Amino acid sequence: MVFYGSFIKLLKCLFLVAITAYFVSMFVYPFFVIYCDGDYFEIAIDLKNLVDVLLEWQTLNAAMIALFSSVLAFYVSVYTAKIEKERNFIASKVFLPNVFAELTGYFESSINLLFEIWSGMDKRTEHGIDKNRSFLKHVNLPDTYRVVFKECIKYGDRDASAWLTNLINRLQIQNARLEDLCKKYNGNVVFLKAEIYRMLYYTSLVKAIMDKNYNYARGIDSFKKGRVKYEDLENEYSILGVNLMERPIDFDYDYLLKMSKSALEDEKYFI
Repeated sequence: MVFYGSFIKLLKCLFLVAITAYFVSMFVYPFFVIYCDGDYFEIAIDLKNLVDVLLEWQTLNAAMIALFSSVLAFYVSVYTAKIEKERNFIASKVFLPNVFAELTGYFESSINLLFEIWSGMDKRTEHGIDKNRSFLKHVNLPDTYRVVFKECIKYGDRDASAWLTNLINRLQIQNARLEDLCKKYNGNVVFLKAEIYRMLYYTSLVKAIMDKNYNYARGIDSFKKGRVKYEDLENEYSILGVNLMERPIDFDYDYLLKMSKSALEDEKYFI
């Protein structure tokens, strides 16, 4: 993609150089005649010489006119397509706040489910997890985000498309891991609470990626590049209620913060 953009810029430069050389050689140089006699010289206008040059090179001039027309038609079509793409992106982006509101509800349900799994793990018998405990239902992603994100990626600029593409990938990973954790719990498979800590971190991280450009999606701010910061993640923990007092007594919030800070340093994604 970068090579294609550089190639187009090179073609533009070569075209401008060729057009400038053609215009000077065909119209400027023949129009002026320099008379020189010793120390005396005079620049005069010679319209007849200009007409003679144009008649002599009329085949080239016809070809250049055709070239100008083709280039002009090309740029008109490119400009029209660009305007149409921007309008389609605006029409698609207007639905992003509603989708983000639905995803926020999904993230909140995911956090609550993770703590339900945590609490259920504490109800063990000497033979393992209590088989009489209630089964937990997996939280599904809302369906609307797929269509809206697809349209925004299709019509958006490179940065917005990269942000939404990353968000979709993270959402699918988070949802798959949460479903796997729920299946393990319902299937009496013993696992460590470290997996729940990691899921709390990852769920909040995905929401932080979404919220980073929430105001951009609402049309009240410009697009923000960069990675999620520790302060952003800590704020998401507060929004999602991870640090509430009614959480399980053996849940270590300070450990989650420490683990999150270390995990964020290993994140490779930049917009």
